[in-house]
Amino acid sequence: PTREARLWQKEFLAFLEGASLPAILGALGPGTEGIVRPIYGTLLSALRSLPNAEEIDLRFIVVHCNLDDQHAQDLRAVSQAFMSSASDRREMRAGMLKALALRARFFTHLHRRALEEK
Repeated sequence: PTREARLWQKEFLAFLEGASLPAILGALGPGTEGIVRPIYGTLLSALRSLPNAEEIDLRFIVVHCNLDDQHAQDLRAVSQAFMSSASDRREMRAGMLKALALRARFFTHLHRRALEEK
């Protein structure tokens, strides 16, 4: 893994270890599993446009999208049981935003790296 991947992992785990249950559910649900299909769908479209792309090489992304759709639905169902107060909902939102910010930073790094390699 790159330095940035290890940093993302370290920061995300540190957040999860210190967060409340609603914040964890927000980070893992809408902040992670809930965004896989749009992100990976974009990557999949770009990869399929490459001249040497073979469908067999893309199978991980295809399977990942399908599995994470179910994970997102499962986490949404679990989350609803823990969102009984406005405070819980605020914490869930904060967890989601934290996960999205970490992911945005990581994907910004990937984008910069891809542009540098052209």
